[in-house]
Amino acid sequence: VLFDLTDNQVITSNTATFSMADQTLSISGSYPQDVYVNGVKATMNEQVFDVAVPVTNDTKTITFSTDSEGQSIIKEVPITV
Repeated sequence: VLFDLTDNQVITSNTATFSMADQTLSISGSYPQDVYVNGVKATMNEQVFDVAVPVTNDTKTITFSTDSEGQSIIKEVPITV
């Protein structure tokens, strides 16, 4: 379950969860085990995860997986930056 990201979401400097300073998108959600987002391991707290993922104008997909290589994909969310 994702709390703050939807399919085909448009990410701009006005997006509440986007940090212009870091060029990252903060994403949170719920999953029963460790989760990686675009290869970045999320911080887990009782099945709720938080992660700040680097995004650029070339980022087209946010990939959620159970491994850092993105081989065991849980979900892919298309975005526009």
